[in-house]
Amino acid sequence: MGGVLAGYSVYTQLPSALQAKDWPTVDGVVTKSSLRRPKSKKTRHSFEYEYKVGTISFTNQRIAFMDRVFYASPEKNAAKYPEGSAVVVFYKPTDPSVSVLDTEVGWIGFATASIVAAFFTVIGLFGFRAAFR
Repeated sequence: MGGVLAGYSVYTQLPSALQAKDWPTVDGVVTKSSLRRPKSKKTRHSFEYEYKVGTISFTNQRIAFMDRVFYASPEKNAAKYPEGSAVVVFYKPTDPSVSVLDTEVGWIGFATASIVAAFFTVIGLFGFRAAFR
């Protein structure tokens, strides 16, 4: 199951990640940016920004594609995007609700997800094959 989820993540996000640098931009503002640390877990960056395309307002939390896999530390993101700061938002022309602030492709994240997908797919196939022998 892990392989399927990792593979799906790469499959759905990579095309947009490669195209995002050519998307139109609008000005936005960071409306929430804080660090939180749930009990016995890693520090998390609680983050949100707003932007407007035409007359329609949007809210998003995505900094970059695959940003939840490999991206800057929560502390670095909180420092880079403080609450109230102005940001440039890249939005998908065919679906303006899809947006990012950073169009750099996180190849480490995509490569890791691809390797995890392949690994768990192979393990699953061997397990499936063994179950029906």
